[in-house]
Amino acid sequence: MISNISGVITVGGVSQWLITPEELASSWCVQNLDESTDLYIREDGMPASDSEGSLKIPPGALYETPASYITAQSYNPLPVSIFSTLTGHKFTARMY
Repeated sequence: MISNISGVITVGGVSQWLITPEELASSWCVQNLDESTDLYIREDGMPASDSEGSLKIPPGALYETPASYITAQSYNPLPVSIFSTLTGHKFTARMY
């Protein structure tokens, strides 16, 4: 089943859940809708940030989990966090 998990960063500079520990997904994608600010994600259950350990999604870019992600998640499912320095930063996301 596809779920729309699009949203906004509620407080800039503070990590928030994209996929909560209660939801967990076998795969997902997220697109950075901002035209000038990077978006960051972290899929190991730790808080995302604009430093080491997080994946950067440049303005307008799309990140999709690799095919191997489904297998990894079936053994050790972890929540996904998202971060931006910009309050109100919009993103489009889906989880599968």
